Amino acid sequence: MTIWKKSWFVTLIAIFCCSLWGSAGPFIKKGYALFAMDPQDTASILVFAGSRFALAGILVLLVDRLLHPHKKWRVHIPSILWLAIFQTGAQYIFYYLGLAHTSGVRAAIVNGTGALFSLLFACYVFRTEKMTSNKLIGVICGFFGILVMNHFSFGLELGTILVLLSQVSAAISSCLINRFTQKEDPVQLSGSQFLVGGLLLIGMGLLQGGHFPHGPISGWLVLLYLACLSALAYTLWSLLLQSNPVSTISIFNSLIPVLGVFISAFLLHEYAQAFAWTTWVALLFVSGGILFVTTGKDKKVRKSV
Repeated sequence: MTIWKKSWFVTLIAIFCCSLWGSAGPFIKKGYALFAMDPQDTASILVFAGSRFALAGILVLLVDRLLHPHKKWRVHIPSILWLAIFQTGAQYIFYYLGLAHTSGVRAAIVNGTGALFSLLFACYVFRTEKMTSNKLIGVICGFFGILVMNHFSFGLELGTILVLLSQVSAAISSCLINRFTQKEDPVQLSGSQFLVGGLLLIGMGLLQGGHFPHGPISGWLVLLYLACLSALAYTLWSLLLQSNPVSTISIFNSLIPVLGVFISAFLLHEYAQAFAWTTWVALLFVSGGILFVTTGKDKKVRKSV
């Protein structure tokens, strides 16, 4: 058994990744404020997002080359393009635009549904896992938490809908990573799709009249942090998905909404919303639902990829 399958190591790395991701939403909103970005300026928001991921891709590929100068290239162009579209492109178009129209606390809770979507896609689209009663209950609990947060109204706000769509894209990308990394290098794949996806976002933004961010050094430090966060977290996550079932790794996503709520409260001063009773009940159901999906024996379908 490799170290990437040992439970203690998987737990340690997964918690570390989730801690980084929990801070992403609040730091993105912090970047908006420092660069004085208009929430309606969609084009410039795409350039901001693309700059982060293009830089992250360069960092991943550069560090990988420095550490393994003689490693052969083991990534196929179609894999890079598929992940660039779903993991970096669609996911973060929806996420960045969603954050511009909702609070950091609300976005953090909705982010928790990514694990639930991953399970649904793994079971019913990619058919790499089997649905069980425990997993079904977990999915229901998770989405009930979203209803609680929305005060049982089905008329979700624009920001919430966009963040939900970003989690659908994230779920598809998790299943694709699980499949592609069986035969391809996860680090090279992660860096390449970040670079291609980032350039795609920048191009889309510039074509719509957007501009690169400009502002104080603190804003650029936030952008650098976000790039390093992506480079490290997604590369480590890809290595985990290479050796473990999607639902086994996705369970740790339950930490992201909890951490995101507290970090948003601290960085964005969203104390009133963070400590509202609906927030805590929603966190309970979303986090509990994610934990529930892997309760009991996991049933993984063996199939060639």
